[in-house]
Amino acid sequence: MAAAWLERHSSDSMAAALDALEGDYTLARWDPRTGTLLLAVSPMSSRTLYWHHSPQGTWFASSLALLFRFPSVPRIPSVVNIAAHITLMVLDPADTVFEQVRHVPQGSLLWAGPDGIHEGTIWRPDPSKRLRFRRNDDYVQAARELLDHAVRKRLQGARPPAVTVTGGLDSAGLAATAARLLGDTPLDTYTAVPADGSAAPISPTYYPDERSPVEELGTRYPSLRSHFCTSTELSAFEKDPTPLFLAGGRAVLTTSHLGWFDPLYKAVQAHGHSSVMVGTMGNFTLSFDEGLIFSDMLRRGRFLSFLRLFPQVMSYRGRRARDHLVPTIGRAWPEMRAVRRRILGRSSKEWKGRTYVRPDLIEQIDLEGLADRWGEEGIIANNADSRVQRAHFLHNQGTRQVETLTTLRAYYGLDLIDPLSDRALAEFCLAIPPEQYVIDGRSRSLARRVLADRLPPRLIDEPRRGQQNGHWFARLSQQKDIFAADLAQMEGIPLVAGILDLPKLKSLIDRWPADAQEAHARRLHYESVLSHAIQIGRFLRWVDGGNGT
Repeated sequence: MAAAWLERHSSDSMAAALDALEGDYTLARWDPRTGTLLLAVSPMSSRTLYWHHSPQGTWFASSLALLFRFPSVPRIPSVVNIAAHITLMVLDPADTVFEQVRHVPQGSLLWAGPDGIHEGTIWRPDPSKRLRFRRNDDYVQAARELLDHAVRKRLQGARPPAVTVTGGLDSAGLAATAARLLGDTPLDTYTAVPADGSAAPISPTYYPDERSPVEELGTRYPSLRSHFCTSTELSAFEKDPTPLFLAGGRAVLTTSHLGWFDPLYKAVQAHGHSSVMVGTMGNFTLSFDEGLIFSDMLRRGRFLSFLRLFPQVMSYRGRRARDHLVPTIGRAWPEMRAVRRRILGRSSKEWKGRTYVRPDLIEQIDLEGLADRWGEEGIIANNADSRVQRAHFLHNQGTRQVETLTTLRAYYGLDLIDPLSDRALAEFCLAIPPEQYVIDGRSRSLARRVLADRLPPRLIDEPRRGQQNGHWFARLSQQKDIFAADLAQMEGIPLVAGILDLPKLKSLIDRWPADAQEAHARRLHYESVLSHAIQIGRFLRWVDGGNGT
């Protein structure tokens, strides 16, 4: 069907023909008349294609693991791209952590032929587009129609997909929308919850167990069959992530968090599902929160709107406005924040305090300069315009998210589909006035108003977020000695020791928190910095084939 479409419509522009082709697709087309290979990935796709080109030919596959089955494809780690990946930067979305191996990002195409390689664009999120309606209710009605359409398109299989559900707006809204569209057809939902009787140390902005709001959703929609899944032991890949490397050919940084969901995905498998509906991209589309919006207001001189809405939203979320005022001002005028940090004796580049790349390597590869040239500095420092930030996450970071989905798809044998990444919905959410997300003094105001016709009031009015993987510190503590042994072994592997700041990581082991409450205050350093570093180190060790001897 795709071949016939392209044959008919691509005479003027292949990119335009692909832009008009709806669906979540990757495609490869060989033209024997011109000796040209076309590779393409649809806009906002949940899939990708990897490729390698040399004078001997072009190789491509749907995952790195499959691509490296071709003996002609080199597996040479890219130090620059690994350092960027560690620092959560996306310099060139088409790059991978391997030299001479690239992939076709969402909304992109590639030609390989006698004239060499040519990469092109089908579509990108455009932060410059604007959409305005006369009434606030018009935004709500338009978003409801787009959401219904996005979910309906993904319910066309022989069997409805499973749905991962939390007590939050995104996934609960998807489950409710699917239930309304399916009528009496049963719909299985899956929720990760803590073990009975367990209590995680949480802040006032979180609640510890999402079982109750999900049960209330099930009461409203009897067709929902709720399954609650508990993670009481470490998953196999938390102890040894090699199966993930073999499945996807790349590192998955958040194995601890993924381990929390491992029983959920196994339950989906056991019940015979082949696809799972998720709401991963909702944070950047329908349920975008206040994030950078208030900094936008200050930057644009909308001081009265700021003075009216900022205290209301902070109060709604249980936060003290004065605690968040200085960071908000700093994001509006990053030069002021940089001066303040220098006065306090801190680096003006905040990411340098969070990365675990060796300082000398940062200077050697000029990672700071690369971040500036690729426009990453403002993104990772949260200095960017809110539309620019969301467009970046939808495409650049979204590309990395798709790479993770590729690994999970291969590991679990499940197709993960996300209606909240629907192109039409994403374009709408990016183009409307940012004030729509805080218009009534509530965070995530658009989602709350859109979903008010389908979710119980308790879920709509809940300002807190459900705590996921609340026992992350207990999970990591079970691996403390293993982490220490890993770091000691990595010292003998030049590839690892040349990239990771091993002394910094070992100091985190030496200063291990005494209990979960202390760990909660240092969560960034342990659940993110240390855990991510260990996974990168293990991946590099696997690539290198080193064993520390």
